[in-house]
Amino acid sequence: MAGYKFDYETKVWGGEKLRVSPIHFRASRLYFALQELKNKKGKLLDVGCGAGDFIEAFSFYLPKLDFTGIDISKKAIDRAKSRKIKAKFLVSGAEKLPFKNNSFDMVTCFDVLEHVKNPTQMIKEMYRVLKVGGTFYAFIPTEDNIFSPEGLLIKLGWKAKEIYGGHPHHYNREYVLKLLKAAGFRINKIKYGEHFTNQIIEIFYFSYLSIRGKNTDVTVEGYLAKNKKGFGVYILNLIKNFFSTISYFEARLLCNLSGGLGIHLTCTKK
Repeated sequence: MAGYKFDYETKVWGGEKLRVSPIHFRASRLYFALQELKNKKGKLLDVGCGAGDFIEAFSFYLPKLDFTGIDISKKAIDRAKSRKIKAKFLVSGAEKLPFKNNSFDMVTCFDVLEHVKNPTQMIKEMYRVLKVGGTFYAFIPTEDNIFSPEGLLIKLGWKAKEIYGGHPHHYNREYVLKLLKAAGFRINKIKYGEHFTNQIIEIFYFSYLSIRGKNTDVTVEGYLAKNKKGFGVYILNLIKNFFSTISYFEARLLCNLSGGLGIHLTCTKK
């Protein structure tokens, strides 16, 4: 699959600031995660942390936790370290974590499972390093949903996201739950996301990259974080804020309605 050839040193995710604010595209992911983690204590591992946007946000809202982030990209980890927050960042693949059994009270994972060659092994590793009774929280795309705009396009042969986003796997809800239960997790709560607005944005974004024939080294928000001056940047920022705000309130409103392109999962290690 084309997604397996993706070079994670050429494009870095998670370099922008993230808060529970409608103007951030991933704000709904952060909001739902904080609802599950806000009363927790101890050590948290974020698997596939990118440039550390979630850990930086967690450190702002949950400053008493002890944070560790791992990512396969050295460039992403270098950028995460440059944030100068109280956290450990390590270069590591998700399918062989460099930690002892039962090392963490919480493990989080946002938009990562669809990237790895062996998702079963990745889940087993996250289960292994989590303490018994510990919380696993994840957002996992479920792009094998034909009743969604993006899922339908993928079924029809659209490969722009696979090639330019590194998504070789297209899961459905049942398959993800089966993997987690087989590893030993107890599923406590499921919420749904990416119902419409984010899908339309992604379709235009990845289709543009496909037509362009070349990827960008950062996301749209990453670009705006680096380039803060100019009329074009101002207009792009207004457009981004408009659509991200719609996306945020859509996610909050429809979180209990199945049929989106992703699931928020809260699990416990039995």
